[in-house]
Amino acid sequence: MEHVPVVPEFREALAAVFDVFMAVVGLLPVILAGLALILGLLLMLFGLLPAVIGGLANILALWASFFVILMTFFGLLPDIIDIYNANFGRLATII
Repeated sequence: MEHVPVVPEFREALAAVFDVFMAVVGLLPVILAGLALILGLLLMLFGLLPAVIGGLANILALWASFFVILMTFFGLLPDIIDIYNANFGRLATII
């Protein structure tokens, strides 16, 4: 099996893409949690359609936690690839 070296430029470009993705995804939980808070305040202040507003707040909180998990996974992915490569060889020939 032929050893193919890692292309540094590709790795740097991949890291830059991950950084931008993490920045965008990192803002989503904050925005969704803020919307859930606003909906919760509407529920307390006005009592408008409590089941609908409460359900929307729960859905937004669920999506916020999903994006936190997604952000954590993509943040750890480069480390996982490095640990795998150090212990078991190359994960892929171009990464």
